[in-house]
Amino acid sequence: MEWLTDNKIPLGKSIKTLTNFLNDHAAWLFDFISNVLGFLIEGLIDLMLLFPPLVLIALLAAGAYWLHRSWVLSLGILLSMLLIINLGYWEETIQTLSLVVFSTAVCMAVGVPVGIASAHRPWLYTGIRPVLDLMQTIPTFVYLIPTLILFGLGVVPGLISTVIFAIPAPIRTIPRYASTRPASSSVSTPTAPTSSGFSACGPPRAAEPPSPGRKTATPACTSSSSRPAGNGTSGSSEAASREPPSPPPPRSSPSRPSTPTAW
Repeated sequence: MEWLTDNKIPLGKSIKTLTNFLNDHAAWLFDFISNVLGFLIEGLIDLMLLFPPLVLIALLAAGAYWLHRSWVLSLGILLSMLLIINLGYWEETIQTLSLVVFSTAVCMAVGVPVGIASAHRPWLYTGIRPVLDLMQTIPTFVYLIPTLILFGLGVVPGLISTVIFAIPAPIRTIPRYASTRPASSSVSTPTAPTSSGFSACGPPRAAEPPSPGRKTATPACTSSSSRPAGNGTSGSSEAASREPPSPPPPRSSPSRPSTPTAW
């Protein structure tokens, strides 16, 4: 086993070389991404800070009640926000809330199209599923190490780390929903009704118990298009055959045979 421990794979040196190469040749790209995302997040923070705290709290509580119809949830949001104001952490809470809102929007904008593509292409979902498992297995703070090296300090590393950890959820949801939907081919097609409102075999009849000495006649299912056209007599007989059969006459005793019903 000494040869296995003596001949180490230069993994650390390779990662350091790659990081230095990215910082030397692609720093302008990371700076551009950091500036754009930082501008959007700071704009959202400034927009939310324009509202008076009590007005924003009332809007959040009203929105929670409108979505969930739960006054307990609305009361909990109201009391929690008032506690935050009392402790003096209102601006920090708005920064965190803006980061969560922006991260959710990015996750939905990227995850929903990828999830739809995965639902229509099973081979794609099979290929990215191990990557999604790895993204949700590694803790969120582990993603801060490379993002801090590439993007520097600020809100952008936290945004990217949150997106990487949370984006597997919308990607997984859409293929699972598509796999649980019932197939359209499993829905049975009803029998086409005729002009009289019943099917070609007439309305369904309740099953009658067999009686001794009685023979039950089974009507034949024929469509109106397959009957030959004739004179008025044949037409009246066809009309009579399409009429619903009359119910059988009541029987006085089970041992006495009844007259068969004429069709």
